[in-house]
Amino acid sequence: MSLTQAPTSSPQPKKQLFEQYTQYRNWRFSKKQLQELREQTNANSVERVRRNIAEEARFAAEKPPRSQNGSPQQQYQNSPLSSTYQNSPLPSSLQNSPRPSNSPQVAPEDVQFLTAQEELALCQYYQAQIQKFPSKAFPEHIAANSAIINQIKATAIVFMKRFYLRNTVMDYHPKDILIASLFLAAKCENATLGHEEFRKALLNAVRQPPSKDLLFQLELAISQSMNYDYAVYHPYKAAQGFFLDMQSPNKMKSNKSQQAYTSAFEKCKDYINKSLLTDLMFFYQPSQIAMGCLILAARKISGFEFERYLEKFKNKTQQEPETDNLFAIIDDICKTIDSYFDVDKNMAGECDRKLRFCTNPAKNNSSHISQKRRDIEREERELKRQKKLKAHKAYQEQLEMVFLDEKKDDKSLGEKKPRK
Repeated sequence: MSLTQAPTSSPQPKKQLFEQYTQYRNWRFSKKQLQELREQTNANSVERVRRNIAEEARFAAEKPPRSQNGSPQQQYQNSPLSSTYQNSPLPSSLQNSPRPSNSPQVAPEDVQFLTAQEELALCQYYQAQIQKFPSKAFPEHIAANSAIINQIKATAIVFMKRFYLRNTVMDYHPKDILIASLFLAAKCENATLGHEEFRKALLNAVRQPPSKDLLFQLELAISQSMNYDYAVYHPYKAAQGFFLDMQSPNKMKSNKSQQAYTSAFEKCKDYINKSLLTDLMFFYQPSQIAMGCLILAARKISGFEFERYLEKFKNKTQQEPETDNLFAIIDDICKTIDSYFDVDKNMAGECDRKLRFCTNPAKNNSSHISQKRRDIEREERELKRQKKLKAHKAYQEQLEMVFLDEKKDDKSLGEKKPRK
């Protein structure tokens, strides 16, 4: 090899466009990885909440509860993380649920914690409630646009799914994260609105909307959990692209064909909405999910032959190894969407009833552990203040000593007699 010849290197495989997005880099998992992540998050949360419940019981035994806090059940209801809906999706039996875990009547060692599957079921139930959230709960300038409402709801579901990959319902109830996710999603989808404007509109659907401070805290908690990664790509645009590509002047001449295509696209959007409640977004690209939803729609609507449209990709699939499993992926997407069923209301109620016993008392401002921690923080701030004050006082004394020495020197110089 000559000295001027550059060393040859094997060409790097070209990345697909979607692989360059943060949604692929940060939120792409295998099924095994996703299950392990949820189980690890649940295990860590159970260990931490168990310690807090035991600590709460010890503080409760040492110090009687303050009269203004009421019973432990009232403490739970008055907690800032327990917003109540006018039309609660949970069974009415939960209105008289047993005492929460920080009650002296429940021993810490007898508390049964939610499993990873129960947490997932409760989250999926409330994610389905996002799609049922009324448009009147948004300000008028947003509620008038159904397209932006659907986009906001889809993004809120994704935010909620991402949040609970790293957090637990034992710290943050899904009802509160639901509202905060909608608020954050509205801003991310360029439907800007203020805290007060959103809370005022919420009164049309929520009995007691979260306070401005709580909404800000939850918004920050969601953002931090996602590492401020707000970019979300849904299958809607990909589905619309396929839909437009399929149309040709010859096919769209008859009204029957136009109706079939329109009905199929609306059916496809229904399947996309259903796919948002599954974990497909963590496994596959939005375009792949869109293809699966279009196939499911084609099976329901006659005259919409999407599978025949995909025949032209088969030759390309045989030539490019990276797309060999495309049709296997689409088949898995179709099976996952077909097999998904909404979480039963009674099952969600049982999980929520169990949650009331294992809610983290550290998240309740009226609990003993919260009061104790506030007292400790107050004492630490006071110690820091006293230390700072003492240091400032010592500094002032040093300055005074310097000034006194200078005055003495000036006085001694003035007392010296001038030479004759």
